Formats: sequence, structure tokens, C-alpha cells
Amino acid sequence: MQNANASRNRKQNRSKTKRKQIKKHVKDYKKWSDDMFNSNRDRYHAEYARRHYPVGTKIRLLAMNDPYDPVPPGTIGTVTCVDDAGQLHMDWQNGRTLALVPGVDSFEVLERPAPAKSGKNRGAAR
Repeated sequence: MQNANASRNRKQNRSKTKRKQIKKHVKDYKKWSDDMFNSNRDRYHAEYARRHYPVGTKIRLLAMNDPYDPVPPGTIGTVTCVDDAGQLHMDWQNGRTLALVPGVDSFEVLERPAPAKSGKNRGAAR
């Protein structure tokens, strides 16, 4: 009887250990997949910002979510670059260089730069 109980206890302990290992692997996988999703989402936002707000785009600020020292509403600025986080780095008319965050700050596009023409005729027969 004692051997049967000992055997049953060993099986239960192995089973508990196995369940803990599986839970840990599932937790690690969820963390990894969340990190991958967020990484891809951030990359998508940055690419979207680069396509829609190229360097040279003129923007009028409507409201900025900066509690310390925001750029005044109505100020016009020019996009100087878009970083990997999708923030629009600006040169404002008042001399400031504070970045805009699409989706957080409110702004309107006044003018987009003309697309650059390449000297090559794409698709032309040779």
C-alpha cells in the first residue's frame, strides 16, 4: 500500500512540474508574440508617417499634448524628419524644434512637397 502511495505521489509531482513548465513556455510565447506584434505595429506607424508626411511638409498645429511647454496652437512648421517611432520632427516658425506625435497631437497638413522626379524614364523601352 505504501509503495502505491509513493508511486502516485511521484506521478503527481511530475505532473505538477510538467504543468508549471508548460505554463512558463506559454507565458514566454505570449510575451514574445506581444513584443513581435508591438514591434511590427511601431514599424507600420513609422512607415505610415514617412509616406504621409514626407520631409518638407507644411503643418499647422491645432493642439499639442505637452503639459510643460507646448508650441502655441496655430503655429506653422515644416517636417525635417520622421524618426523610427513615427514622430514628426519639426522646425516651427517661432524657432522651436519640438516633435509632433500623430494620434496624440492635433494638426492639419497645409502643403505637401512635390514628389521628386527622377531623371530616368521608368518602364521606357531601350
